Amino acid sequence: MSIISKTDDIPAKRIVKALETIVLKGSKMWKSWNEAIAMERIRQKAKEIGANAVINFRYNEDGSHIFCTGLGVIVEDIEATSSPMKENNNVSFCENCGNKKQSSHKFCPFCGTE
Repeated sequence: MSIISKTDDIPAKRIVKALETIVLKGSKMWKSWNEAIAMERIRQKAKEIGANAVINFRYNEDGSHIFCTGLGVIVEDIEATSSPMKENNNVSFCENCGNKKQSSHKFCPFCGTE
């Protein structure tokens, strides 16, 4: 599963290599599209180029057009000893987008996944 982040980093991960910018654009004919579907399409494109994560994910609608972009990257885990945030029992990381969330929250405030 590829991680998607709206920021330029992913908690507890180190970016090993930036591969390429992924761009999806189209008309509002994609009426069923929303940010979650765009994330899934970006995730598929990332996999095709060999990326295991996407950073700087952006999704925009401007009337008749949809535009989303992100940078496909390869990431690896940072050792637990060098990541003090991992020690906080009240914080966890979303498996879908990699953003930090409160452990008590059922849904990620960034991407909405459970």
